[in-house]
Amino acid sequence: MYVLVHDGWHGAWEWADVITWLEQRGGKAVALDLPGHGALYQSEEVPGDYSLSSYAKAVADFVRGQQQLNREIVLVGHGTAGPILQLVGAELVKELAGLIFLGAYILRDGESISEQMPPEMADMLGQMAESRPDARLDMSLLADYWRFNVMSDDARKANEVLAKLAPEPSAPLFEKIKLPQTNAPLLPCAYISFNEDMSLPPGEFHPRMAGKLGAHRHLTVNAGHEGPLTKPRELAEGLIFLGQFGLK
Repeated sequence: MYVLVHDGWHGAWEWADVITWLEQRGGKAVALDLPGHGALYQSEEVPGDYSLSSYAKAVADFVRGQQQLNREIVLVGHGTAGPILQLVGAELVKELAGLIFLGAYILRDGESISEQMPPEMADMLGQMAESRPDARLDMSLLADYWRFNVMSDDARKANEVLAKLAPEPSAPLFEKIKLPQTNAPLLPCAYISFNEDMSLPPGEFHPRMAGKLGAHRHLTVNAGHEGPLTKPRELAEGLIFLGQFGLK
């Protein structure tokens, strides 16, 4: 069974079409909302505990709930969910069948997501966070970047999805991750890259960040960064393949 963890600004809703295709091919999958996202979104007047560790705890608790149903779990994470998978994988190393990263950030101990971005992008996000009382990042203020870099492979759908994105807590993007002594994953890992991904300069997600995983399987999907929304069938087929053959 696949447990699907969404990217920043998103919620469990980003996986709806992927789940449909997985189920049509005999797979089982569930998606969850991270704290403060999707159905768990809270207005700026309500403070929340938004950190990589709190996200990882929520995912670990969710995984344990699925395992009570005697299900073997492959954990899948998109974009900024990459470091969350790293933390959960280290904690649940004996309880998971593997980890699959999709166009995801991968960190070494002491690194942050923002440090993997071009400096001008990280600086801009920092300024955006400082401009709001709740320090959240509103993607609608970066609409052109969204249309031309993040979801450039489906311009017709870009505005529709942009309207669904909730302001993102900024703290996890600047938080330096605390990983166990070894950075090498103890679980079987795979990385799916999107060969039309323009959200970061070419080569940043794969091979640079993916290379931090050490030995791993690699697949490519012809999509932009929002592959779960623009190419759900192709992505589902990649997940099925890796779940059956690539994580053994």
